[in-house]
Order: sequence, then structure tokens, then C-alpha cells
Amino acid sequence: MNKYKAKSAPCLYGHIHDSKLEAERCNELHLLLKANDISDLKIQEHYLLIPAQKFSTITENEQKVEYIADFVYFDNRTNQTVIEDTKGMRTKDYILKRKLLKNLYCNDNTIFVEKGNEKRKINQILKRVKYKETLLKNFTNKFGEVEGQRLYKMYEKNFPSKKRSKKSTTHHL
Repeated sequence: MNKYKAKSAPCLYGHIHDSKLEAERCNELHLLLKANDISDLKIQEHYLLIPAQKFSTITENEQKVEYIADFVYFDNRTNQTVIEDTKGMRTKDYILKRKLLKNLYCNDNTIFVEKGNEKRKINQILKRVKYKETLLKNFTNKFGEVEGQRLYKMYEKNFPSKKRSKKSTTHHL
């Protein structure tokens, strides 16, 4: 288990993946492979982002920086090579490496695709919708249809859903 609580999991084809989500995606890709929708499926493909640096002085040498893609395949429908990553949690390191990868390797013939935990996102939205429906129902039951809807709108106006604000920060080297 890693720090984001993802447990290693095998897919049906014998590969050990970093998460259950990744193993499920591998199963899906193998079905697409059998259907000839994709070809040349590779797992845990390494991409060099920054080569190792060796210095002749006493300063410390630098190790290479790589991006390890979960899956790489050729999409026969779009005639493009797809570099795919299955992500549950985006870290700062991941985002930086993804940007470097896209800059160095992606073009009209090669694209990057990120598959996230869509089920979790859908469940979060459903919970918010159910909460709002329950709240409106409680207001209308207690205060009547018209007054309940007016109070619900007032509540929504004064206590809007939390939206994450993106901080705009610029880092200079």
C-alpha cells in the first residue's frame, strides 16, 4: 500500500499493477486489443525526460529523470500512439513530469491520456445532488412548498457549494 492507500493488484493477464484501478484498465485494454481496436500494447513504458548529468568537478552528479507510463498502445481507430496514465491522486511531481513528457513526446501522432477514478467523481456528485434534494425536501416539508423553496434558494445563496480555488503561483528558477 502506498501513501495514497492504493494497493497493488493483479490484472487478469498476470501483471501486477500499482492500484486496482490500473489493473481494471489493463483488463479493458486487453479486451480492446482482442477486438483489434488497439495494437502494440506496452505496460510500464519508460520515457527519458532529463538525462543523467555527470560533472568533472566535485559537485554531485544528477540522476536521470524518467516518466513511467502505465500503458502505451497504438489506437487503430485514430491512427495515434497513446501514452496513458491511470491516476487516482495527482502529485506535484506527477504534474511536472506529465508536462515534460507532453512537451518532449506528444505531437499529432502521439497523444497523452489520463484516466482517473471516474466512478469516485460520479459518486461525489451524486452525494451532493442527494444532499441538496434532501435539504429542499426538508425545507418544503417544514415550511410549505413556496416558503421552503424560497428558504432553500436563500440557503444556496448564503452557503454556496465549496469550490476549490486555484492559487496562481509562479516559481522562478
